[in-house]
Amino acid sequence: MDSPTPTTIPQHDRALAVGAHVASIFFPVIGPLVGILVSGDAPYARHHARRAFWGDIKLFAITATIIVVSLTFSIVKGIQTIQSGEQFDWIGMIIKSVLVWLTLAAFGLWNTISSALMALKAWRTDYWGK
Repeated sequence: MDSPTPTTIPQHDRALAVGAHVASIFFPVIGPLVGILVSGDAPYARHHARRAFWGDIKLFAITATIIVVSLTFSIVKGIQTIQSGEQFDWIGMIIKSVLVWLTLAAFGLWNTISSALMALKAWRTDYWGK
């Protein structure tokens, strides 16, 4: 399929496609889901809303995995410390927490930048997908 041009896709459809990507910045998962429901018979807008939705689902899965691994590590380390009678390593725990929060912040920034770039591409009709 040839790439659509701005003249072949109605401005309303392009606006809906951009709206889905922008909504994913402020309302992850919910915003693109609303975009899917609102897009109706507009395949271009529906494509971009789905793309934003699945991007948010992937980011949510990565974030949840990082949080679960971090909490599991902290709980196991705490139990081991209590059982061995050692002094709790507060500095190590603070450093680990800061690294986890920085990682989560980096993923949030990545989501914001990629959503903004996809919104720009959607408006320009640079990206239609497979």
